[in-house]
Amino acid sequence: MLEETGTVIDTDGEHVWIETQARSACTHCGTASCSTSVIARLFGVKRNRLRVFNSLRARPGQQVVVGVPDEVVVAVSLRAYLFPLLVMLCAAALAGAAGLHDALQALVAVGGLIAGLLLAGRAAGDARAQQRYAPRLLRLTPGRGFEFELTDLTRKQP
Repeated sequence: MLEETGTVIDTDGEHVWIETQARSACTHCGTASCSTSVIARLFGVKRNRLRVFNSLRARPGQQVVVGVPDEVVVAVSLRAYLFPLLVMLCAAALAGAAGLHDALQALVAVGGLIAGLLLAGRAAGDARAQQRYAPRLLRLTPGRGFEFELTDLTRKQP
């Protein structure tokens, strides 16, 4: 399960808007002079906003953990990258079998790639696919706006 911590910034009926910060891939070694960390500092912090079904009744200001199952990431990656390449290779093979010149084969291959990208985009835009691939709220985390709930829960009832 891929997980990311974010802050609830707004509620919208049954959904919440969550803001996360994209982190640099190079935060583990602590070296500030490597090229990856220098590039990350040049571009600054990127913030992402997600609209997620509010299964935990989270409120603005609370910290939450959002997750996407690993198999969803693999399926989306295969659909987004491998499918268009397979369509391109099939189109190029068919153009080669038809005896087209190299320039026309390349043009047909590019057309196959574009067709594969369009088909993958259409499949990802399907309502069922959007629900299946959508991130989910996993849990609330202690953070801003959450401490008050903890103290409310620990108070003794008269």
